Order: sequence, then structure tokens, then C-alpha cells
Amino acid sequence: MKKLFPTLLAFAPSFALAAPTDFKGLINLTLDHINVALFAILILAWFVVFAKIAGYIGAGGGGDEKKMSAFKQTALFGVLGLAALLVYWGAAKIICLSLLGPGNCN
Repeated sequence: MKKLFPTLLAFAPSFALAAPTDFKGLINLTLDHINVALFAILILAWFVVFAKIAGYIGAGGGGDEKKMSAFKQTALFGVLGLAALLVYWGAAKIICLSLLGPGNCN
């Protein structure tokens, strides 16, 4: 705890300089953070879904119906979750383009 406070104090000017000065900057900063978070979750979800699909394929050789059913359900919900994440990512992009214009969205 003794080292945390000086570290935060040292980075305080960078936190203050990163603050937006107008509404457009606030929206841009917020949408940038949302896009980064959604992209990170999307990458993690891809790994999980592909691991579950690989497990489903691997369980197919054993013939265990209970295990196959669990993998099938998890893979299905994983693919649906990926589709939902892509929809949210697209919605954030549409909101950014409509509020800030085409030149300001990354």
C-alpha cells in the first residue's frame, strides 16, 4: 500500500491530461474504451468457442452421448454469444459514426 500511493501520484498528471474537454471528446473516449473492451472479450470468446468445438469433435470418437450433448450445447451458446458480441461491436461503431462523423471513429 505504501508503494501504490506514490505510483498513483506520479501518474496523476497523465490522468488529468487524458480527460476530455468537450462532449465530443467524452463520447469518443467512451466509445474507444467500449470498442477495446468488446474486442478483448471477442478474442477471449473465440478461444473459448474453438476450444469447446475441438472438445466436441474429440468427444465424438468416444461415443459418450452425455458428453457430446454438453459440448454441443456449449458450442451453440458460444457461437450465439459471438454473434451477439459482433452485433454490439457494430452498434458501437454505428453510434460512433452517427455522433462523431466518419473521420473520428477508429
